[in-house]
Amino acid sequence: MPPLNSLKAFEAAARHQSITAAAEELSVTQSAVSKQVKRLEAYLGIDLFERKYQQLVVTPKAGKYLLSIQSAFETIAQSTALLVGDKTSLETLHLNLVPSLSNRWLIPMLNDFKKSHPQISVNIEIGDGGIDFSATDTDIAIRVGRDKKWPGIHSEKMMDEQLIPVCSPALLPLQLKNIYQYPLLKHTSRPTIWRDYLNSLGYKNMHIEHRLGFEHFFMLIDAAIDGLGVALVPALLVKNELAAGTLVPAFEGHYLSSYSYYFLCKKSRLSQEKVRLFRDWLFSKA
Repeated sequence: MPPLNSLKAFEAAARHQSITAAAEELSVTQSAVSKQVKRLEAYLGIDLFERKYQQLVVTPKAGKYLLSIQSAFETIAQSTALLVGDKTSLETLHLNLVPSLSNRWLIPMLNDFKKSHPQISVNIEIGDGGIDFSATDTDIAIRVGRDKKWPGIHSEKMMDEQLIPVCSPALLPLQLKNIYQYPLLKHTSRPTIWRDYLNSLGYKNMHIEHRLGFEHFFMLIDAAIDGLGVALVPALLVKNELAAGTLVPAFEGHYLSSYSYYFLCKKSRLSQEKVRLFRDWLFSKA
């Protein structure tokens, strides 16, 4: 077995990409971290790091080794927690989701997961943009993007995004050729989605004015229910409203946007049972 302190020094330095930050985390000197890393390199007979533009970069071989080490450390931590009776960290799953997907899609289905896996408690936080798994308790994140890549993170595309124009039944009837006459609700984070939708249907260079704008899809949906205008939203978020009749399709047809939903987690956590179980359940729903 390689020296444990050397493995800890290597893992911390690789995760932070910094000897200084690793030393601060481990409460030792920078010199001590460097010596432990060199000791491990001597033991393995390979270089673990290379410096690029004053940044510490893990070599390709060492990168694969790093994932195994991180997985082993997490296994040790979980086994220790179970042994001493602290089962909370083992059984709690921390999720970080984009807002609309959380309250309009996941939460209404979550009881199904709880019935199948009552031993796992679920904590949900709202988030958007980048996610730093090493700085939070987050086990799984769901993000929206266009063919995005997350370096060092396990990512899988869950599903594409199909948009549908919806409105209150009180606004009907509407005609697509007269769309410029209607109040079209704007998604302020995606200001071009109406133009992209119309372009896909062959309506080029049509002038559109927005009088109301909202940051998130769930806000657009609420505004459409209240009769404030027509919203272009993901079909999966308005299934219940369409079934209940509080929203209706404003025009015929759907539009496949350039965005997709991605499942993200640390590569070393894929082997955890709680992550694996939730991932499998989530993809069955997606």
